Amino acid sequence: MVASLLRKINGVWRLVGASLTLLAVSAPAQLPYRVKYPLPTLRPFDGMAVNVRNASVTSTDLQKIAATGFKWVRVDLTWAAVEYVKGSYDWTWYDGLIQNAQANGLRVMFVVNGGNAAYTGSNSTLATTPTGLTGMCNFVSAAVQRYVHLGIMWEILNEPDLTALIAAQY
Repeated sequence: MVASLLRKINGVWRLVGASLTLLAVSAPAQLPYRVKYPLPTLRPFDGMAVNVRNASVTSTDLQKIAATGFKWVRVDLTWAAVEYVKGSYDWTWYDGLIQNAQANGLRVMFVVNGGNAAYTGSNSTLATTPTGLTGMCNFVSAAVQRYVHLGIMWEILNEPDLTALIAAQY
């Protein structure tokens, strides 16, 4: 009885294994998006980014970064720099950064960061109230929707353990 059951289980696993092999062979290797925007690898410079300050980075800076062999620039996507008025976003500077980075063969890693005085009373105070958290979520959602097809890598808050946030807030 037990031997018969084990043979059936073994037969099922062989069928599952054959099905998975068939799927792996017949499925496309990667989606077109991932082909265009691959994940970083362990090759030198591929997964390393140069951190740039928002207002100070120039097209010449991006050219020099790319010439050095880096593939990424890391920049704060500062909530207060985009949403001056609740619910209204100005992406102009970030759009230009992405265009310049792509023109130089670089990809962008956004660090979603900062507070917003319209919600928290200060641009340096992170959102912790329901209204502030809703505003932050709306901002992040709008950013992701805007840049979803551009190969952006996202980091949510930089070093949250070094701020006044507690685990439940993060």
